[in-house]
Amino acid sequence: MSMDMSGNQQPVPVQVLQGTPGSVPPSSLFGLPGITQWTEQKENNDQTTVSQSSGSQNTANFPTNFKQTDVVFNWQMEVSNSTTTTWSAGTPVRSARFPYNYVGPIQLNFQNQFNSINYPDGFHAAIMQAIRPSKWGYIPQFMDQDTLKNVNGTNWTNLSTSDTAFALPTSGTAQTTNFTIDLAPGILFNSYYDLEEDGRLYSHKATPIKAWVTPQLMSGTNRVIQPAVTMNQIIGSQGDTAALTNNGVTLTSASGTTTLGFRRKAIYQPAGINDTPPVFNWQYSRDFRRFAIGQVSSMDIAIPQIGQILSMAFVMWDPTLGTGAVGGPLPLSSIKECDVIYGSGLYKNQDTNQRMQDRFFRQHSLFLPDGTLVWDWALTDDGLVTNANALNTLTTSGCTLHIDFTGQQNAGSYGILLLEALRYVSVG
Repeated sequence: MSMDMSGNQQPVPVQVLQGTPGSVPPSSLFGLPGITQWTEQKENNDQTTVSQSSGSQNTANFPTNFKQTDVVFNWQMEVSNSTTTTWSAGTPVRSARFPYNYVGPIQLNFQNQFNSINYPDGFHAAIMQAIRPSKWGYIPQFMDQDTLKNVNGTNWTNLSTSDTAFALPTSGTAQTTNFTIDLAPGILFNSYYDLEEDGRLYSHKATPIKAWVTPQLMSGTNRVIQPAVTMNQIIGSQGDTAALTNNGVTLTSASGTTTLGFRRKAIYQPAGINDTPPVFNWQYSRDFRRFAIGQVSSMDIAIPQIGQILSMAFVMWDPTLGTGAVGGPLPLSSIKECDVIYGSGLYKNQDTNQRMQDRFFRQHSLFLPDGTLVWDWALTDDGLVTNANALNTLTTSGCTLHIDFTGQQNAGSYGILLLEALRYVSVG
């Protein structure tokens, strides 16, 4: 504050306080107009190309790391996939995960940490993105498709038919599919409780705050970050690892090129601690584990993540389904009960498949593709995002997903457990 001739304090532009240590509390100027300068721009490795082949995976070779400047809140990977498949007999069939499983394993590693982003393929990235989109306020949708449509552009209640969301390929003609995958390094909480390393809330932090957890200070910490992306085979015998299946097809050739575009949402480098966003000892992560289902009528999965689990999905696949046993999602109609249990038999959620779907629809106005069990503990009834109701594996034991099936499942069936979590990482 400045003084007028009478000695009264006069307001000053907040820019005067910027970069002046001790003038205001640290981070208190972050987000203020005229102080924080937001930007969305292309990232290093933008428009990297990677080849695809008919029978093997190919790994993208990136020439450099992501930019080591500014403060990043989100990265996006734009996928433009152009494939040409030629055959002389039969017709390839789109996988139930087409076209997202053209992209295979995806990781984003932060220097000296775990993989903050770790997906088995683009389809499971799409599932997690539907649970926690990077932008709110638009019509709910699954990966930019029509409202309440599934991954093939078909109505969720009738997965055996398709519409024009993604056309069938034509022999010898290039087909292009486009979609965007978030590589989110943090999450915006409307109400965030900053727990300690032991997972408990202490009295001096009992008041929730609105916060990003945690943005990446790319310059101040000289972060070395580079994605790792592998493209799946174009066509194969199983629809979980190939976007097109070749049962009854006489294949002549299959080739393709995928262009990967990269963008960042960031703020330009702050002037000092006053306008730098707060950094917390919790790293946002999206991870997975694979579990065999096999010939069982019930199963228990010990939830493996250590930290605060914000949401969880179990995406099931049966390799014996479909014409020619090309595989398909294990139907939710085969699930009798699906419970999330902790402690001495306490229920986080005690569900049937219908009740689980009903809750998620009321939260997101969206059905996920068949074969997906999902729980979102971060989104409140009034539409806010918080860690208050997270499944805290640091303070609770025996965190388990229990599933009762309507009957014994087929051999080879498995599920991918997707976990959105906060994991403790000391920032000093």
